Amino acid sequence: MSRRHFMPYEYPFKGETVKFVVDDRYDAVGIINGGGQGHIIKAFDRSIQGVIAVKKIRQINDPDNAKRAYREFIISRATKHRNLIRLLDAFAPENNNDLYLVYEYMDCSMCDLIHLSTTDPRNMKRMVWDGETGDYFTANILFQLFCGLRYLHQERLKFIHRDIKPDNVLFKQTGDGSWLVKICDLGLARQLNEDEANVTNYVVAWPYRAPEVMIGEYTFAIDLWS
Repeated sequence: MSRRHFMPYEYPFKGETVKFVVDDRYDAVGIINGGGQGHIIKAFDRSIQGVIAVKKIRQINDPDNAKRAYREFIISRATKHRNLIRLLDAFAPENNNDLYLVYEYMDCSMCDLIHLSTTDPRNMKRMVWDGETGDYFTANILFQLFCGLRYLHQERLKFIHRDIKPDNVLFKQTGDGSWLVKICDLGLARQLNEDEANVTNYVVAWPYRAPEVMIGEYTFAIDLWS
């Protein structure tokens, strides 16, 4: 196996300087988003001649962060479905406490569309619906979202996502103008065993928590509630 070479990048983001160390096959373009666990940049992959997204998960020397990063990597690698984000690559540079996960690039999140609908509804209608009725667009999005969840919940896998929210529902416009929906961020996903009734109540997004999460006893239904 050939040795990897890495290139450093720095981007300003919300008053801080975000540092990335990226495999030199990727040309970083700019930062997409960020949060408490890490940041995501847009990059060009010369090997496939296409745009990808690189997610940096910080401080994997911390036990909790390491557990979440490992879980996201393992589950992303083990699951393959049209409505789940696809993992392309992963790397952890030497002498660095960060893990980098490379995913296919998506155009926007549901959160972006919600924001656009309040700030520029006319452009939202033109960009998203493009001749479709609002009801059809909504039904199509929900159908794809449920297909992704059904795959995760199936008997063979038994994964609960546990963090379904607008930020974790991504969209990409296809060649025929329709929208493809993909679920992302499997870092909080958990496999539900038949003999495991009590599971953690740590689920990040408060507004999307099902009530039963707070007592630590729940099933796949919490994803549908979210």
